[in-house]
Amino acid sequence: MGSYLAMVDVGAGTILQLQLNGEHSCVIFSTFNLRCWGDNRNGQLGLGNINSVGDEANEMGTNLADTNLGSGVSVTNVALGNYHTVFFLNLVLLLLVSHFSFLVCHP
Repeated sequence: MGSYLAMVDVGAGTILQLQLNGEHSCVIFSTFNLRCWGDNRNGQLGLGNINSVGDEANEMGTNLADTNLGSGVSVTNVALGNYHTVFFLNLVLLLLVSHFSFLVCHP
């Protein structure tokens, strides 16, 4: 630990929430933007591809892009499973991302 534990650079911003999983991780910023990194073989990062993020040079920090969930969408909470991610959007919408499938639930 200590100096042997590397810092993870997720770019500039104030972090409201950090979720960690053995496979992937996500942060929500004070702007309600979401950034996720890690294993993406099931599309669980919500990037529209299956390319893992953060395992190669120049993928973190300022190169770590916000997850594009649409215009005017605020991510208010996030929950991670091994092969899926659940985004809570605008306090009322639930979006489950896994295997390139999107399940949208309205309360």
